[in-house]
Amino acid sequence: MAVSIANREIRTIYVVDDDNEARNGYGLTVEEMPVETKLQEHKVDNLNTFLLSFSNYDAVVSDHHLRKSSNYFPTNGAEFVAKCYQKNIPSILVTKYEAESFHEIRPYKQYIPIVLRPDEFNPESLEISLEICIKEFRGEIAPVRKPWRTLVRVDDKVDNSVLVILPSWDLNRGISLQLDEFPHDLQTMIEPDFRFTADVNIDAENATELYFTNWKPLKRKS
Repeated sequence: MAVSIANREIRTIYVVDDDNEARNGYGLTVEEMPVETKLQEHKVDNLNTFLLSFSNYDAVVSDHHLRKSSNYFPTNGAEFVAKCYQKNIPSILVTKYEAESFHEIRPYKQYIPIVLRPDEFNPESLEISLEICIKEFRGEIAPVRKPWRTLVRVDDKVDNSVLVILPSWDLNRGISLQLDEFPHDLQTMIEPDFRFTADVNIDAENATELYFTNWKPLKRKS
């Protein structure tokens, strides 16, 4: 069994979820494509060792919350999917759009082209999502995913919550970040009206699709 997606043959899709019922459900959906499904049913201790086994798998579907009820996985699904993407394995993150998850996912969003909600996950959306990944590997990146150098202004900071403004994205809409989303060596600079530049996909329609890389502080005028 195999399908051809964007001229790439997909024979086996790996499904990772710490919830047995959800994992089996995703597996049944994958099999409708039709391709072979591999379900990760046992605990994973070391992510790097686990990734070494992936030469036999053509694509990945993963939940984000992989440690809710057990030590099933050594990291969250966003980091796992991002690492698979960096190995040129088309990978899809499936999770509910919970506000508290955005801060966990955004640092990896550059390497996560698609996030699907569980109720959006079906053979058609899976195939479309895998095609987007494969095309990105070839440099065919949609405008909403392309990063541009842009100004980022700190609007407010309360404890670890930082509100920033991207004038080139939306001058009137703030974006909520967590302090640990900034590079460690820049975190002490975070205060209202401080300005940075960063590479940001400013054509994204929603704040949840934005990602930030290559932060640089702007020197204040003396």
